[in-house]
Amino acid sequence: MTPSSLIIVTDRGSLKAYRVNETPTRGPSLQLVQAFDITDAHGRFVDKVSDLAGRFPVTNGAGTA
Repeated sequence: MTPSSLIIVTDRGSLKAYRVNETPTRGPSLQLVQAFDITDAHGRFVDKVSDLAGRFPVTNGAGTA
């Protein structure tokens, strides 16, 4: 068993892993090993997590009298 190189490609919503196969006549080639999308990466954070239930009432900052 020979060690092989991996190339990992990521962005904000997906990850892909490629194995580098060395061929004597054509040079290195890439073979897709694993790919998946992270669906939670798309969208705004504020739309996913909210603290509206525990929110304090909005006042003008003068305090209660």
